[in-house]
Amino acid sequence: MENELQMSSSQSRLTSSLGSVDGQLARARHVATVFVSKKFAPRRALSGGIRHLVAAAVLAGCAHAPIAPIAPVAHVEAVLRADDGLACEAYVVAQHEPVTDVFLWMGGTGTGTSARLPDDLAEFVRSRAVAFVTFDKPGVHATFGDPASVRIDDGPFQRHTQGTLIACAKRALALARQRFGPAVRVHLHGHSEGALIALYVLDELGPADAAHVSSLVLSGLPLEPFDELVRRQVAGHPVLARAIAACDWVAMRPTGVSCAYLRDAGARPSGRAMFERFATRAPAARFIVFAGSDDTNTPARFVHDLEAWNARDGHLALDVHDYEGAHHGTAASRREMAEVLAGMLAR
Repeated sequence: MENELQMSSSQSRLTSSLGSVDGQLARARHVATVFVSKKFAPRRALSGGIRHLVAAAVLAGCAHAPIAPIAPVAHVEAVLRADDGLACEAYVVAQHEPVTDVFLWMGGTGTGTSARLPDDLAEFVRSRAVAFVTFDKPGVHATFGDPASVRIDDGPFQRHTQGTLIACAKRALALARQRFGPAVRVHLHGHSEGALIALYVLDELGPADAAHVSSLVLSGLPLEPFDELVRRQVAGHPVLARAIAACDWVAMRPTGVSCAYLRDAGARPSGRAMFERFATRAPAARFIVFAGSDDTNTPARFVHDLEAWNARDGHLALDVHDYEGAHHGTAASRREMAEVLAGMLAR
């Protein structure tokens, strides 16, 4: 999630790798267009159980001002059980069947909820045979379409790691393919933490399942080694650095990231290393990356370095879209992303 961590003890503000609070609240207020239709029943609930962070700033939490709930969206909820025993609550929305395309949507870190239909996907769900799938982190509960209703059970929330989120994402895909059929095209749509999780999910899918992933649409993409990303983002922020060093959960909780999460994330390959790994496999998926000129959390220069490497050595189906703006994107970048999504669905 886009967010910002304010450390009251020093009155200093650290913009997280997931953006600013203003950006998060703006997106929350833009909760999708809603549809009134009969709720469909899941063919079968599937146990299983995703998400990621990108930096020290990852430690920045999502604050929520009171937000009015929107009209109910017809949706299905399911519990996904991760390999570590933790559970994620999943949400599935579809208006037209048979579904041809499934979007697995994953946002950033923080204490907010994913229980909503984002604007950039709402129109596709309303007008096309598209299903929207997302999930919350372990311990996060909310009424779908009402971001202000979020409540958190600290026990499972503190214990989750990137591994938990990767498992939940894979279970969510299995749920979607079980519900809509194994032939559906899959689009992994991730921002910031969610962008990294999308890469890890593609990496862990078997060849048969990976062949059905048509695209990865990524924004705020973390490409640096995790530890370097953390060091860069906490530089000059001693209060945050001390909280991390002491594993002070009370101070770290607003970020939605614990020391267990940081240790797990630091042991995983960087985003850039994942692209280099994919280049040895020639996956069918298209990688579409949006990079902001003023993104200080995940700077565009790393995306441009990736683009140059790919043209020279990688030869992946990689499209980079530059936009003028910061980590959380702009109205113009979201319109461009919608156009890209429409083009992919038309293929």
